[in-house]
Amino acid sequence: MRNKLLMLVALFLGGFIFYTSAAGPFESLVHRSLFLALVIGLGLLTYPLGAGKTWRPVGVVIDCLLALGAITACLFITFNANSILTTLPWATPQDMALTAILVVSILEVARRVLDGYSRY
Repeated sequence: MRNKLLMLVALFLGGFIFYTSAAGPFESLVHRSLFLALVIGLGLLTYPLGAGKTWRPVGVVIDCLLALGAITACLFITFNANSILTTLPWATPQDMALTAILVVSILEVARRVLDGYSRY
């Protein structure tokens, strides 16, 4: 199941890159948030938490929560890009919470990737 989902996200990311290369990128904030959501999803699927461990079911829950939080934050940015651009520097508590979730997700994916490279 995870491998099929990994392949689907990778193909979608490749299609997104090819589409924006041919048709031109979306507005920069929208383009970056969609790309980031796909890359975080790909990273979480490629480097699952607790793979091969007895506590893997807990890792699945954490991975799902991180993916859900990151995708929610990125879609919030995508659908509210104009509002974000015009109301800054005044961020709402919701903006700050979604930013924190996104930062934690990015740092966790980076930690997993770097941990995977340190084993070789």
